[in-house]
Amino acid sequence: MENVKILVVDDEKNILESVKMVLNYEKYNVQVAGDGVGAIDLFKKFLPDIVLLDVKMPGLDGLKVLRTFKELNPIAEIIMISGHSGIEEAVEASRLGAFDFLEKPISRDKLVLTVRNAAEKISLLKENFNLRH
Repeated sequence: MENVKILVVDDEKNILESVKMVLNYEKYNVQVAGDGVGAIDLFKKFLPDIVLLDVKMPGLDGLKVLRTFKELNPIAEIIMISGHSGIEEAVEASRLGAFDFLEKPISRDKLVLTVRNAAEKISLLKENFNLRH
């Protein structure tokens, strides 16, 4: 999975470090951002396939950042993460095109499985695009 690029966005440094460590171990190419504004800048440069995005952050919240990411690249898969969001945020994230929703503390197994599923979907979309062209 070395060719799959993942951006992790969270204002909690320990979450960034632990998620990056797990995904690096799984051989993904991972970058991290600590806030929404930095994440949007990095998204434009790094062009990730998958984003793990915290819902509650100071400044730009995750739902606003999700909207921007989907405008920049509708095919990127966005996995929302949160420790204190309600069903309303999960429903809104799904409506905006989020792939899945993970609750903190993030289970390592659930993280790996969800990212693997998103990577498979992206692989199929790219293969389909290549076959059509």
